[in-house]
Amino acid sequence: MKHVKAHIVVPETSSFGLKKTMLSPETYKIHSHKNFELNYIVNGSGTRIVGDNIESFSRGDLVLLGPDLPHCWEVKSVRKGLNPECITIHFQEDFIGQNIMKSPELKPVIGLLNDSYSGIQFSGEFATKVGHIMYKMTDATNLRRLIYLFEIFEILIGAREWKVLARPGFFEDTKRTQSDKLNKVF
Repeated sequence: MKHVKAHIVVPETSSFGLKKTMLSPETYKIHSHKNFELNYIVNGSGTRIVGDNIESFSRGDLVLLGPDLPHCWEVKSVRKGLNPECITIHFQEDFIGQNIMKSPELKPVIGLLNDSYSGIQFSGEFATKVGHIMYKMTDATNLRRLIYLFEIFEILIGAREWKVLARPGFFEDTKRTQSDKLNKVF
């Protein structure tokens, strides 16, 4: 499967992107981008690839990804009457401004974002709560969406049911492999 470098455009009317997407077996290829991504599976199942981690996903799957982390959700089958869909939020680390992101109150958020460079899967009641908020965000005003996003961060910071997805050395191995290929070309 080919890895695509995607360019995610956040609209000028918002500090982060939010979209609801209907999934199909043809929907996604492995890709990465410069944004953080929070992805919630509303319906559907298949295989999730994050870095070097390959696992099954199903309804309620909630994953936070750091920038440049290759990923995709591959739908294996579509059941009649249940359209596979996800809700995705894309944002930059300084999505509300560098000075505000340096405030002591947001230090735990920065810690969460730093941990997400290997991908984090949340489960249990925390994932369910975040999924409900993300669903409400799709019909909310821009200001309410921002408030909801901070509520999501508060929930994720306090989450006890989570796991890191990609191996910690994944990026170093990837960089080394790319460097080895370039050295052969030279």
